[in-house]
Amino acid sequence: MEELNTAPPAAEGAGTAGAAATAVSDEHTARHTFADGDGNGTARPASSMFYGTLPPRELYVRWCFANALLPAVQFSIAPWQYDEAASEACRRALELRAARLPQLEALAEAAAVSGEPLVRPMWWHAPTDPTCQWVADQFLLGNTTLVAPVLDAGERSRPIYLPAGRWLGRANQVHVGPRWLVDYRVALDELATFELIVGA
Repeated sequence: MEELNTAPPAAEGAGTAGAAATAVSDEHTARHTFADGDGNGTARPASSMFYGTLPPRELYVRWCFANALLPAVQFSIAPWQYDEAASEACRRALELRAARLPQLEALAEAAAVSGEPLVRPMWWHAPTDPTCQWVADQFLLGNTTLVAPVLDAGERSRPIYLPAGRWLGRANQVHVGPRWLVDYRVALDELATFELIVGA
């Protein structure tokens, strides 16, 4: 079974401050990726610039979600080259991105001044936590958003490490770190994110 590259997402997202400041897609791009000229979201171009064997559909959708909160998103393969369900899942990934654009833009502006990357390794939050030194398949967006994509085929759950702090997960559930969430469910059209409750 083919697998998605499990290199840390931080390696792709981190870059120079100038690149980070210019890499964030604007809201118009995210809003109209699947839309026709009228913006009603019904058009489906027949092809893309990609030629060759398509990667597995499941990992393509996982890739869309894994990349949704990185500074830049580019499609070499169009989701409609799979089916309507894949297109809808990727649309949800871009809706997640659109909701986070103010955060991405604020981080890009701060990066232009401080040089700090938008996408950060786990040890950025907890440099003395030995687990954060080796966890390479989840990352931080800024200092307060933890992102844990599913990167393996056939998986509908994954272990997630939460460093010290109080982390808000789905359904407003609070998790207190440091701790592992051993079998955290993540549907195919979902991205696991947690928000650090600052000051808690």
